[in-house]
Amino acid sequence: MDPADRLQDVYKELQSLHEVFSSNPFFGVDFSVEEKAPTLDKLTVARVMEDGDALFHEESSADAIAAYYADENKV
Repeated sequence: MDPADRLQDVYKELQSLHEVFSSNPFFGVDFSVEEKAPTLDKLTVARVMEDGDALFHEESSADAIAAYYADENKV
């Protein structure tokens, strides 16, 4: 520390900051607790079919799965 007489002042300041942080720590995450969670209907997002996407429509998804089980001996 330059000058050496400032060392005691810096030590007292660091000790004070440590005591304040120890009594009320902040870990970098802010959160809030909601009274009631939103319903599934509000959280559901509709599928969007864009050009070139490999998403299946609701009707054709069963056909895609059925193609894997074409052989009747498979479980």
